[in-house]
Amino acid sequence: MKKQDGFPGQLSYVVPEKILNMVKDNPMISDLYTTDIGYYPHAGHHFRERKTGIEQFILIYNTQGLGVIKIGDSSFELAPDHFFIIPAEVPHAYYADFENPWSIYWIH
Repeated sequence: MKKQDGFPGQLSYVVPEKILNMVKDNPMISDLYTTDIGYYPHAGHHFRERKTGIEQFILIYNTQGLGVIKIGDSSFELAPDHFFIIPAEVPHAYYADFENPWSIYWIH
């Protein structure tokens, strides 16, 4: 299923619940699988805050521009050609730099 988020040229996909249920029951792949995946090019004004985190780990890979990831009292600038993994169940926020917004691939 494709979902909209509002960035020109973006791609976002969510694995259907029926498929996820089959994956969760398969012992060969149940420890590591994709639930959501996408690409946000030139994602100006991109901002997410999750006060309780989410069930999945999140990998964000920046291809250009800048962004910031906040976990607890720590902030991490994400430069081009760098990635960051946000642990599951950890409160966090992340956002694109206002003047030089990032282009990111992300996966849950």
